[in-house]
Amino acid sequence: MQGFTYGEVIFWFGPKRAAARVLEGFGGQTNKVVPFGEPSSIVIISEVASGGGTSERSHSVVAFDGWNVKTLYAVEDAENSGDCGYEDRPCEGSSHYFNFTHTGIAPRKVGLVVTEIRYSSAVADNPNPLIKTMVDIIALDLPR
Repeated sequence: MQGFTYGEVIFWFGPKRAAARVLEGFGGQTNKVVPFGEPSSIVIISEVASGGGTSERSHSVVAFDGWNVKTLYAVEDAENSGDCGYEDRPCEGSSHYFNFTHTGIAPRKVGLVVTEIRYSSAVADNPNPLIKTMVDIIALDLPR
């Protein structure tokens, strides 16, 4: 049986304009949109695409100015859990997680705390599995 890949789009609603538009450049097989701030001036958009035993994710922190979208930060991660564990092929991947903070950040800025987790399973030539965690704080300009 052959599989198929499909896509979704994300709509951006402009309540003051009583209109909606497709958010160009974003959308995958699965999408997640998380607003931040009041009003929701910053949004995290996460998209997932998969095929052949792997999945790839992109995460974008964006700000809106009317219908214009400004990407403030973007990162990608992936994993191969459906295509590993045989012929000495390690299971490996990475994941990113986001939190916001105002602590110690200049006015009109917000801190984006990015946590990255990388992992790789043991294989014959390297019997030790790898798990690595990195944390970074990035100062983002708040939209006006």
